[in-house]
Amino acid sequence: MENSLFGIYILVWGTIGVVLYFWDKNARSISDRKKISILGIILTFVLMIAFASFQKSAQGKWPAIAAIIAFMPVFIFISYKYTYYCDECGKRIQALGRTIKYCPDCGGELK
Repeated sequence: MENSLFGIYILVWGTIGVVLYFWDKNARSISDRKKISILGIILTFVLMIAFASFQKSAQGKWPAIAAIIAFMPVFIFISYKYTYYCDECGKRIQALGRTIKYCPDCGGELK
């Protein structure tokens, strides 16, 4: 049961990743790319909670699932805060833990 659940989990996660990747590549504006990024973060969070709660070995271990629920907003905030988009070349830059002002590819100013 757990092996088939893990296979379904990997399949769903991979499918979501591929769909969001191509959707992001074909986005027309930076605001659309930001919305797609937020959607990907939320879907990953929901998928992690669902997987943790359906595990047979997780039954009776709700403190671990509660810890995931408690700490995931922190990771979402950090991921969102340190992701920048260049208006000139359209590149997404992830610089965790540091603030950058210019795009490393084209030199354009980041907002």
